[in-house]
Amino acid sequence: MKKGGDFVSKGTSVQTEPEASWDFDDEAPPQFSSQLHPADLPRDYGMAGDVGAYEIRELSGALRHSMGELESLLLAAESAETMVVEALDRLMPAANRHLLAVEAVEDGVITLSLARKSDRFLFNRTIVPKLKTALAPKLGAVRIQLTDRMR
Repeated sequence: MKKGGDFVSKGTSVQTEPEASWDFDDEAPPQFSSQLHPADLPRDYGMAGDVGAYEIRELSGALRHSMGELESLLLAAESAETMVVEALDRLMPAANRHLLAVEAVEDGVITLSLARKSDRFLFNRTIVPKLKTALAPKLGAVRIQLTDRMR
């Protein structure tokens, strides 16, 4: 009987041993644990050169540069948010400071969240102009949005 180009027997199946993926000097693959020294861990022989793995200098330099840029962007965003929080702390009484929180500061837009919807008119007339004036020397012209805080 022939099925799909191969002969099929009705007898017992023939077991074939799977090929070992480890054939370096016919030794058994070592057992690894987290207690091993890093020098004892296996290496990727596909990337190994004469003295170890090759380093692509342009790629590692670009990675180092891009990580530095990302870090500076994060520090700038964090410092802008910190400036807004400090300005709000100076402008608002401590008892009412919990009513207004900084949500985001990005691309010249400051998003503040309100604890109560009824304070929107009051803060738009009192706090927002003072906050713009206080931040103008450091952040330039900014736009301030008030949103309702999600509970």
